[in-house]
Amino acid sequence: MLIRAAGSCGDRRGPGAPDGAELVDRIRATIAHPVHAAALAVALFTGQSPDEVGAWPIHALADGAAVLRSAPLTSRADYTVPPAARPLLAAARTFEQLRGARSSG
Repeated sequence: MLIRAAGSCGDRRGPGAPDGAELVDRIRATIAHPVHAAALAVALFTGQSPDEVGAWPIHALADGAAVLRSAPLTSRADYTVPPAARPLLAAARTFEQLRGARSSG
């Protein structure tokens, strides 16, 4: 799937565009895999490409899933995870930890 987002969407949205909670509900309802659902959410709220999203290690997600720390070797700032998206990212982290991924850097 190719995802292209023009920068961070922030509060800019057109008429009829879903708010954060509705968008997360749509993601959750249509994407069963927790890592894929989280990756889509991250791409949408950061504006990063799928390759950039895929480069983030699971330990870049802070406890509580409130902050996504910048991937190493980038000049980008850390991202505050929108509250509605935090459960998606926390589920992806749990899934990856159960598969044996490192939870810390």
